[in-house]
Amino acid sequence: MNSFTLFSEPKKAFSEVFDKLKKAKHCIYMEAYELKDDHIGRELIRILARKSLEIKVILIVDDYGFESPSKTTARLLRDSSIEFIRFNPVWSALREKHLSKMARFVLRSHRKLTIIDERIAYTGGTNYTAQEIRWRDIFVSIKGPLVADLTRAFFEMRRMAKKKFILNMPVNKKLTKRFQGTDILIRQVPHTFHRPLRKELSRLFAQAKDEICITTPYFVPTVAMTYMLFRAMRKGVKVKILIPYKSDQYWVDIVSDFFAYLMFKKKAQVFLQKRMSHAKYIIVDRSVCTFGSANFDYQTFHNNHELNIITKEQDIVQELHDLFREDCEKSLVFSKKTRRNRTVLRKLFEKILHPFKKYF
Repeated sequence: MNSFTLFSEPKKAFSEVFDKLKKAKHCIYMEAYELKDDHIGRELIRILARKSLEIKVILIVDDYGFESPSKTTARLLRDSSIEFIRFNPVWSALREKHLSKMARFVLRSHRKLTIIDERIAYTGGTNYTAQEIRWRDIFVSIKGPLVADLTRAFFEMRRMAKKKFILNMPVNKKLTKRFQGTDILIRQVPHTFHRPLRKELSRLFAQAKDEICITTPYFVPTVAMTYMLFRAMRKGVKVKILIPYKSDQYWVDIVSDFFAYLMFKKKAQVFLQKRMSHAKYIIVDRSVCTFGSANFDYQTFHNNHELNIITKEQDIVQELHDLFREDCEKSLVFSKKTRRNRTVLRKLFEKILHPFKKYF
């Protein structure tokens, strides 16, 4: 039986994780997409560097999301015993100047995972950056048999990240979808036929009878996901979408606004959160939810390595639903007036960017 604890404020999540890292006795395994050289990132590196002198520490970061460290931080990483791995180095791919190899540039590891002593794991949308403290985001601690599956998934990613060429990597199908009672571990692996996140979301949307609640910082659904939501609404299912009024990605906001309007026209309820929200979770019929690193956009379903949990455990489902309701109550409601109030320049950018939605 797995147990989950929700952290909906990154500041509390950082405090919890850093405290547990300092007390680790056997090993620390960590995957990060964004890791900046600010006071949060430096504190994390300092803790890992100290612990690496006592126990095994492995840190995998996405090269695109890892900000160039200062000389002090770089020296700390170099002098420590951390096994430090950059996933899919960007600049070496560009230096190769080979079109087929440069295609891998878009393949990113967007996963967020921290495992301590193979007994407790943390996953969600939270990056180790100071800007997260001002945002709404979630991190969930996990205890139980699912931690062993997450550990196996971590070591498969380690194997992938250490390879020079990451296209057409063999995938352990048994790790793509793992059941632990009512809980499923979902790995999204780009450029393979193993796209269980898309399949599981399609299944959940098709089975929905009452309500679908979606929270995502970037709402650029694929054609398949758009169709599944339309189909659910035709059956009378209420679709509620919570996105930031203004995210940290200006150009994505322009495309996201179009899809918000598309859903609004089909009678979905769209809420615009005044505070930047980086949380990613979906609740269906208040009976099942999924949370993790996956946004509701093209990059997630086509180019990113993602890691999500699907669970029917009622405590975490109810906590996320309460959080969703609370954030919706504090948000603006999308309306025709919202759409009309776009500036002329924003309307122009929308026309230009819409044909390129697959790159968002």
